[in-house]
Amino acid sequence: MFNFDMLYRLSLFIAIIGLAAWGTSLILAPALVHPMGNPNPMNAGTTGTLGAALVGLAVILMFIAIKPRTILLAAAIGFGLLVAMRAYLMFITGDVHANPMMLVIIAISILVSAVILIKAFDPEG
Repeated sequence: MFNFDMLYRLSLFIAIIGLAAWGTSLILAPALVHPMGNPNPMNAGTTGTLGAALVGLAVILMFIAIKPRTILLAAAIGFGLLVAMRAYLMFITGDVHANPMMLVIIAISILVSAVILIKAFDPEG
């Protein structure tokens, strides 16, 4: 009999490894990795944000693979990672412009991440 559950978990782990590797390389070595997928000039802000999004998705998939009931916690961590990377690119490296609209978006994103995290620990579900 075909074991679909094993295939499902294997597929998740392959996706996790691929997304984490690609995302991490986009964050740590964007000039090396960017030309592999885009012939246009590199924008470190966009490339780093994409890398953080891919790593965040890998985190979400990892939680789904290990314990599906923790999806809210996974979403909070993944989204929080994306927000943290965007803040880093905005305030530390300067690769993302800190204009009023971006500041509002980052503030809303922090709030959303915090609400999801609080909901993940809500005992009433």
